[in-house]
Amino acid sequence: MLDDYGMYMTYGEAVNSEEMRGERYLPEGLVQGCTLKRDIPKDAVLTYDDVELPEGRRADELRAEQYEHFSEDGAAVFQAGEAEAVAGRP
Repeated sequence: MLDDYGMYMTYGEAVNSEEMRGERYLPEGLVQGCTLKRDIPKDAVLTYDDVELPEGRRADELRAEQYEHFSEDGAAVFQAGEAEAVAGRP
């Protein structure tokens, strides 16, 4: 399990929103409580594909809504049905 924001397991860098969405990067503010699915090399960028998100977090729901609302291809950031699952919708 990853440690809290600002601790020692992760660090963040600023990238533009198109790159963030296109590469499915995991926002630094959402790392807390995530569980890695596999070993990740040191200094590799974490993506949504690398982690299991904790269930029921409001922050994940809001992030999914942001992707859907503010981008033409927002739903493409998530796998089929993933955005709805994160946002708690069927």
